[in-house]
Amino acid sequence: MTLYVDTSALLKLYVEEAESSACEAYLGSDDDWVTGRHTFDLRLGEVATRSGLTVVVP
Repeated sequence: MTLYVDTSALLKLYVEEAESSACEAYLGSDDDWVTGRHTFDLRLGEVATRSGLTVVVP
């Protein structure tokens, strides 16, 4: 199965929130993720910058 991952799910991997642990377990259950180009909006870019992540959008 392939999981669709939205911005809030991706952010929960890097920003501790109430559902972060459950989200991490759910996303860890499948190696295939898809998302829309719109997922990489300003909020994800800001988190990436603050946490030292590199986001590559084709």
